[in-house]
Parts: sequence; structure tokens; C-alpha cells
Amino acid sequence: MNDIIFRLAQVGDAKEIYDIYAPYVENTAFTFEYEAPGIPALMDRIINTMNTYPYIVCLIDGHVAAYTYASRHMVRAAYQWNAELSVYVDGRFRGMGIGTALYTAIIEVLKLQNVQNIFACISRDNTSSRRLHENMGFEIVGLHRNAGYKLGKWHDIVWMERCIGTHDADPKAFKGIQEIDGGMIDEILKRSSSLCRPKIAG
Repeated sequence: MNDIIFRLAQVGDAKEIYDIYAPYVENTAFTFEYEAPGIPALMDRIINTMNTYPYIVCLIDGHVAAYTYASRHMVRAAYQWNAELSVYVDGRFRGMGIGTALYTAIIEVLKLQNVQNIFACISRDNTSSRRLHENMGFEIVGLHRNAGYKLGKWHDIVWMERCIGTHDADPKAFKGIQEIDGGMIDEILKRSSSLCRPKIAG
């Protein structure tokens, strides 16, 4: 089996992240960006995300094969216990359970940050992503019809949600990723990476 490692993203991963993300931008409506951001822009996104939230990459034989990250879901103070998730997998490595394993990891880290609710915004046509989220316990909570125009047609988006907290009357303060013990994160990443399945040849 190939060597599979999960770790937190580094700015040096930006080129390989670009190589994964650009085909999604150029060939699908799974993201509503029209042009893939350049390497410097992706470096900035990694830095900005890692100031507050987890950004996790899956390495296969030392190269980035997939990644997931969390971001702020709405900006008002009362929303601080929510996070929005995204995940992208290199097409060559689909079918290995990497998306599920990455989501397992990032959800466990977000729990340490006292996040209560997680959300995903998904193109209605992206059935594989909707299936992943359903398998991870997300439910559809909203539909926006004809919300984005790309590749010559209008696309609906669905919002999916999962509760991962207890919604106490006096919730614990949200913690930035830099406040979480690195050893605990490393253990989560190691445990989650073991959930990936070997790639079947042919």
C-alpha cells in the first residue's frame, strides 16, 4: 500500500493544492470560482485559514493527494461556533475513502475548538459530494435555486448541516487552531489516516 500521511497544511503545499483544485475550477461547477487562484493566492489562503481553523492535507508517497479545510460560516459574533467545510481529492485517488477520512479528522479537531455546527455548500449536481456528506451525518437544510451561473448554465446549491456539539446554555469559548495542543491534533491525524483504503490496481 502507498504511504499515506495526514498533516496540517504548509504554504509549500500550494503548488500541489493548485494542481488538485484547478481542474475543479476549469471543468466543473462544483466550485463557483471562474479562474483558479494562483500559487501566491493559495499561499495566502493557507496562512489565513491556519490562523483560526484546521487545513489538513493527505500525502500519498510524499505528495498532496487531497485536502480539507474549515472556514468561518457567517461573520456575526453569534455565529462563531459554526464552521463551513470543504474537501477536494485528486481524481487519481478517488475510491480510497480519503474524503471520509479527512472529514473524520477535521471534525474531531473542530470539536476541540468547541465548534457546535458544521455546514457545507454544495452544487446540487455534485452527487458524490452530497453522498459523502450524507454518509458523514449531514442533512440538507436548504436549497438555493439557480444560485450560480457557470459553464453555460444555472446551478442550484444545497446547504447541508451536521451538529457536532451539545449546545449548552453557556457554551465554551471558541478556540483558534493555534490554541489546540499539537500532540492531540497529530494523534487525530494519525488515527484518521488509517481509515483510508488501498488503491485497487486496474
